[in-house]
Amino acid sequence: MKIIITLFLSFYSLITFSQEKYDEPLYIYVRNSDFWPELLAYKAVFGIKSKDKRFQSDNYYFKISYHDIDYQSLYSLGTPINKDGINYIKKPDKYFKDYSNCELHNMFSLYKRIYIVTDIPKHKLAKEKDKSKTYIMFYASYAGTQKNIVYTNVTGRDFIDD
Repeated sequence: MKIIITLFLSFYSLITFSQEKYDEPLYIYVRNSDFWPELLAYKAVFGIKSKDKRFQSDNYYFKISYHDIDYQSLYSLGTPINKDGINYIKKPDKYFKDYSNCELHNMFSLYKRIYIVTDIPKHKLAKEKDKSKTYIMFYASYAGTQKNIVYTNVTGRDFIDD
């Protein structure tokens, strides 16, 4: 009987520990050029070289939603931060490279709070009162993954500049 109770408690503590991980916020750095507009939102993306030989890349998307139905610039949806104030994943393509596509999809789906972090453009930073906050953070939700899809920004500008 003691063995059954011990096994049950061990299994329960493993489940509790793994779920607690997803209660913590996840901060991921995305380059300024990897954002684009959508209907009432923006999307941020990073890609990883695919482990599946049939594909070149696995791309992970995060949705940054408007606060209401009127147009909002990407910059207005973020919060300027000091990069030393948070522990963020600086190079997600390197950090997550050992995970499979399915593992990453499941992991991102389980996180309750995901934040996308990027640099504040220099011309925007010049207008800020607090110059020590050189990064901007956006609350995001995981929006899925696709293989071999590469979006091209034909405008040549970053959407955070609006």
